[in-house]
Amino acid sequence: MTQAKRMPQRSPVAPVDCNLARTFEVIGDKWSLMILRSVLYGVVRFDDIQADIGVTKSVLSSRLKRLCDAGFLQKETYKIKAERARNEYVASPMAHALTVPFIGLTQWADHWLDEREEKPVRFRDRRDQSDLRVALVNDDQEIVDLRDVSPVFPQTS
Repeated sequence: MTQAKRMPQRSPVAPVDCNLARTFEVIGDKWSLMILRSVLYGVVRFDDIQADIGVTKSVLSSRLKRLCDAGFLQKETYKIKAERARNEYVASPMAHALTVPFIGLTQWADHWLDEREEKPVRFRDRRDQSDLRVALVNDDQEIVDLRDVSPVFPQTS
């Protein structure tokens, strides 16, 4: 007796329609993420970014162009006396909006990948110096446990 061929399972939203997949297309490679990390930490000059993350000049140049073209970074010219003008790569509002997901990834890695007691970076509220953590909150500003999160996918015809 032959078994019916099993149909492959598909995610409820096709990658072509998924904003998470679209994000991965733009910033999902290691070097783009590392560049954004450096810029959000305040490292904004080409040579400094290269030294910070250890990327080749050609890869850095192509990723910076892509991140600028996509609206994540903005070039600003600076000039040091007796040198030619150069560009700094400043985070746009779009890049700054990645701060929360990046903090979330950092805290995930702190929990799952780093066994050190003292973590290399913590995030604090400037007003009272209390530690911060990323959480999901509902409309009533209550923290929601991940077990209670349910994605909703619009019905398509």
